[in-house]
Amino acid sequence: MPPSELISESSAFLMRKARTHLLLDHPFFGALAMGLEITADPVCGSAWTDGRTIGYQPAYIRALPFESLKGLLAHLVLHTALGHHARRKDRDPSIWNMACDHTMNWMLLEAGFRLPEGWLDDPAFRHLPAETVYERILSRMDEREGQGLSDPGSGENGDGEEMEGKGADGEKVAGDSHSHGSSAGSGEGAGDEGAEGSAEEEKGDPDISDPGGGDPAGTGEVRDGQNPGDASDGEAEASAMETLLAKALLTRRDAGDLPASIERSIREILEPGMDWRMLLSRFVDQTARSDYAWSPPNRRYLHQGLYLPSVRSEDADRIVIVVDTSGSISPGELDMFCAEVSAILSAFSGEILVMGCDMAVGGVFRLTRSDLPMEPLFTGGGGTDFRAPFRWLEKEGLEPRCLIYLTDLACEHYPEDPGFPVLWAVCGDDTKARPPFGECLALGVV
Repeated sequence: MPPSELISESSAFLMRKARTHLLLDHPFFGALAMGLEITADPVCGSAWTDGRTIGYQPAYIRALPFESLKGLLAHLVLHTALGHHARRKDRDPSIWNMACDHTMNWMLLEAGFRLPEGWLDDPAFRHLPAETVYERILSRMDEREGQGLSDPGSGENGDGEEMEGKGADGEKVAGDSHSHGSSAGSGEGAGDEGAEGSAEEEKGDPDISDPGGGDPAGTGEVRDGQNPGDASDGEAEASAMETLLAKALLTRRDAGDLPASIERSIREILEPGMDWRMLLSRFVDQTARSDYAWSPPNRRYLHQGLYLPSVRSEDADRIVIVVDTSGSISPGELDMFCAEVSAILSAFSGEILVMGCDMAVGGVFRLTRSDLPMEPLFTGGGGTDFRAPFRWLEKEGLEPRCLIYLTDLACEHYPEDPGFPVLWAVCGDDTKARPPFGECLALGVV
């Protein structure tokens, strides 16, 4: 056996390893995890997050099977993505954790994660805001108290008790119990603490108590965000998280892997409070200017045996904008499309490939800032075929960094997923069916 295999894996290494696996297997969650600081917290019961940091109990982490550790990390990441750390207000921390867990654990199970044993999932609470679930849990507790029951948190739906890994159908799901977990037989990632950091992780400060509200289910606690009274700091933190969420949603390796339930929840966070022009600009910025690259790898982590992507500049890669010139596009909508092309040109230093298309590609222009302002240069007026510009790119051997399709979605002819980020910027009636791939953005009314 190689000497490296004789060295036990520390909890810190296991956390980094879990994050790396998330990046590979669940890029949405991995991209979010990369934006959070991870630190050992020997005085906490299991693990927690406050929207900036993920803290973990080293012994608890070492006792988890590796798949459950990945699920725990994804659970904490989703708490942060859904803003649970900023929404508690004066609610009871323990009940708030229960409520938040019920609203999202089913999403994690749907995404294929294995959660630590004890996870909460009452089907009656799915698709509800955590605030509503909180009130319903309180109501159940009041009913039980009125009936003289001593355990207000018990119940067949798991509104406050550990469910021993039972899902909506009552089927036992393989998991691990933090009350009786051990390194023996726990699978990949288990083992006693090695020499690396073991003394520091286990020592702790005897005068510091766990400041959290508890982790009733043992699947990771959400705590209040830092500096909750500082409005400016909170706005900056929210903006940073929105950027991180937008980046994660646009991770092209997530195509088809992210459950619709999670995507809808994240989009509800991003879109209502943001102007559509800001969202359009953010798409361009996040897809065209930087991305993770596996070659070369991130040198900061190579000495730890971790092969992580590095961030690279992509200003040289081409943005493609397709303008729908079919007969269903009004002159006012075409003017709006040209205004958005101008806005992107002004914000981007490189060349942009702009094409008009109805049933076929009717004109291709390579434009830069020097071509501003953008004037309507397109001909068309026929039917619509969304396949045409993608065929043109394939014929030319071009794979853009991203493609923005300005359209009214009045078409049912779609190509196969091209494998690069696509944004459908849609004017008019936003009740039309969503395209089979890419992101959708509803443009303003003209």
